[in-house]
Amino acid sequence: EKGYFKFNITLPGGHATIYNLNVGNSGDMIPLFLSPGEKVSVNSFRSNIRNYHVDGSHESELMKEINEILTGGAARLDSIAVARNLYDGNDEDRRAGITEYHKEYIARKRRHIEFIVTNSNSLSAIYALYQRLPGDEVLFNGDNDIIYYRTVADSVGKYHPDSPYLTTLRSAINEYDKGEELVKMINEQLENPLPFPNISMQDVKGVTHNLSGLYGKVILLDYWVAGEAQAAIVNAEYKELYEKYEADGFEIFQVNIGTSKPVWVNAVLDQKLPWISVSDLRGETTLAVGLYNIKTLPANIIISSGGDIAARNLNGDKREKQVQTHIPYSKR
Repeated sequence: EKGYFKFNITLPGGHATIYNLNVGNSGDMIPLFLSPGEKVSVNSFRSNIRNYHVDGSHESELMKEINEILTGGAARLDSIAVARNLYDGNDEDRRAGITEYHKEYIARKRRHIEFIVTNSNSLSAIYALYQRLPGDEVLFNGDNDIIYYRTVADSVGKYHPDSPYLTTLRSAINEYDKGEELVKMINEQLENPLPFPNISMQDVKGVTHNLSGLYGKVILLDYWVAGEAQAAIVNAEYKELYEKYEADGFEIFQVNIGTSKPVWVNAVLDQKLPWISVSDLRGETTLAVGLYNIKTLPANIIISSGGDIAARNLNGDKREKQVQTHIPYSKR
């Protein structure tokens, strides 16, 4: 009645959720970030959404702030372009206009980044990461923008660890990291060709180990999930194999496909694993899974001293026979 209305919303999974409130028939929308238990009021004069007011939702107030920075910035940039005849003015006007335009553009970009950093522990910062001024593809500085994504993910994770938006953000960061690692791996492969893909990860002490550094040895590349009951039994078998052939040029490179560092560290220390044990704590999304086409866990691959994939997923005597077969003859 007379433009007043109210409604109740059941949030999916009980998580804070983004909604867009349609205003009038213009297609304009007011973005809201609603959390469980909030009573939110929104006031807007007709369809003039740039002057709307929101109460009762801190995240929605922050959404309004970032939208004012960007929609206001877009409007300001358009007005400069028109006033300064950037598209059809004379050279002198265009040069002056370009200077003013660039100054406003940089100012808005900096306010955008300042908002993200200042509010990095809020869900609205995730929303802000994906907003852009018209025509922009990157947040601020291209490849270096990943630092802002990581900052927000770390901060939001402390306050909203179960948010599906955080899960999506972390997946995006993980995909970026995998792409970076793949490019690095390809470049390394071009510079120092190897017959098998390299895996570069840290051990429980933070020391980086490269699978490529074992080239020339017989390698058991093992994929496991630390903490699983069966893993300790398999590791006990590996210990016998390792003690028997380690002096002959045999090495185990074990990749933990898990996400909990405490569980992994405790397993390595409690079981006193003597070989190389590494992890990037990304679970099954780690690049190492795709590099060796791992479909199920646990899994193991035997790489010969010449760098060839000799066997996959062998157990017991068959596994030892393959290791023994590929130990250089002079060492048998």
